[in-house]
Amino acid sequence: MFRGSNDLNLDDKGRLAIPKRYRDHLKENDGGHLVLTRHPLERCLQLFPLGIWKIKEDQLNALPTWDRKASQVRRMVQGQAVDCVMDSMGRILIPPGLRSNAALEKEVTLAGQGEKFELWSRAAWEAQRAAWDEILEQAETGEVSEALKQLTL
Repeated sequence: MFRGSNDLNLDDKGRLAIPKRYRDHLKENDGGHLVLTRHPLERCLQLFPLGIWKIKEDQLNALPTWDRKASQVRRMVQGQAVDCVMDSMGRILIPPGLRSNAALEKEVTLAGQGEKFELWSRAAWEAQRAAWDEILEQAETGEVSEALKQLTL
């Protein structure tokens, strides 16, 4: 499971060094093979270990082809997915098109999301953090979704 956030820098070639604490797990379970794609709802990228991606890809492929929105999501997520294999230094290349989609420049944040990571521009991640206060205020007034009402932490 991937948790926590890491402030990192892309190098001049657009490569991201995966933090050491995740590398061994990724190499042991998926041979360092990852899949990077757009997030369907946020201006960030999603980074999946290959085994998890295969499950998500099966779910995408099961979406009905006659559902226009489902087809658009499939095109956006699956159609822009790229395979990434960590090099000997634990780096992956973030292609220019995906960097542009997520407004990634040098400073980025890699956020663990359980079975995957999200990759944000540092500025966008900080804006997300600021928005969390609004969620807390909504929780205090009972204005939360049914799914969140079921969550106990």
